[in-house]
Amino acid sequence: MVISDQNGSAIKMNNTSNTKKNRRLRIIGFIIIILILIVIASYFVVFQNRFGSPSPTITLDEEQEQIDNFLANYYLAYRDGSVERILTFFEDDAILSAPDGKVFEGKSNIVIYYSNLFKGYDSIEHSREILDIRVRGDEAYATYKVRVRFWKFGATDPPQFFYEDNFSLKKYGDSWKINALLIEFGWKD
Repeated sequence: MVISDQNGSAIKMNNTSNTKKNRRLRIIGFIIIILILIVIASYFVVFQNRFGSPSPTITLDEEQEQIDNFLANYYLAYRDGSVERILTFFEDDAILSAPDGKVFEGKSNIVIYYSNLFKGYDSIEHSREILDIRVRGDEAYATYKVRVRFWKFGATDPPQFFYEDNFSLKKYGDSWKINALLIEFGWKD
């Protein structure tokens, strides 16, 4: 800003109020950016600890490993949405308890559950984590944490679903079959 003194000389004056205002705005902007970065970092820390933190490594013996491999193939068929392949893992009179509480008895009813579950989806993304595998003679029990996303054509980011799968298995010769599966929403801590 330019003003004249008593002699008519031009005096250049800094507009201190505009300078202070600009400085204040820059400081506020800087603080907002820092707060946004803190919120983003906190989200990732919480997300990593809640959903992605590795559980203690479980050491499996040979029989537990065989069961885990069997169930890994079940999950591959699940990921592929192949109802026919999934049914090969179940006993004829197996029982499936769905997350909504409905019970499906026998392969002829279990096929209905999986057919309805996969209907309308183009692909399925999932991850699993072993919580426990116990073997008692020719019977076994396995529990997994499972995270699933069902993709439809054109979806940009479908929701994730978190389940706990509890398997009861029976051994026939050298192979296993699922005789009961309890699927529960959420993960138990």
